[in-house]
Amino acid sequence: MNEHAEFVLMKAPSLLEKLEKDTPARWGQMNAQQMLEHIILTVKIANGKLDPGLGISQEEAEKKKELLLSDRLFERNMHNPLMPAKPRPAHYPSFEDARNKLLNELEDMKAFMREHSGAMPVHPLFGALTLEEWLLFHHNHIMHHFSQFGLI
Repeated sequence: MNEHAEFVLMKAPSLLEKLEKDTPARWGQMNAQQMLEHIILTVKIANGKLDPGLGISQEEAEKKKELLLSDRLFERNMHNPLMPAKPRPAHYPSFEDARNKLLNELEDMKAFMREHSGAMPVHPLFGALTLEEWLLFHHNHIMHHFSQFGLI
C-alpha cells in the first residue's frame, strides 16, 4: 500500500475521531458537517456511485490533471469553479450520520478498488483518473480539509 492509500484508507478514518460537530474551521465557509458531506461526494465519484461527468473542457481538465499529478497540496481558500460560492446546506440529518456515511463510503471505495482495478471514474475537474490517481486526489483533498479543521 502506497502512502496515499495508507493515508486515505487507514489514517483518515482514525483522524475523523478527533472531529466534533462544533470544531471551527481555520478558514473557509464550511462547517464540519458540510466538509464531511463535501468529501463524501468525491468519494462516491471514485466509488462509481456518482457520475457528475466532466464539468469543463477536456483540454482544461488535462491542464488541471497535470497540477494534480505534480503532488502539490491544495492551497487554502482555493475555489473549485464547479462548486457553489456558498457551501451547500447539510444533506444528512446529523453530524454523526455524515461522519458514519463518510466512513462507509471509504470502506466501499476499498471494495470498489479491489473489484474494479482498471476503473477510471471521471472527476469533474481532472477527467478520467486511474485508481492510483484517485488516491492521490483523495490524499490531497482530505489533507486540505482536515488541515482546515485542525485534524492535522
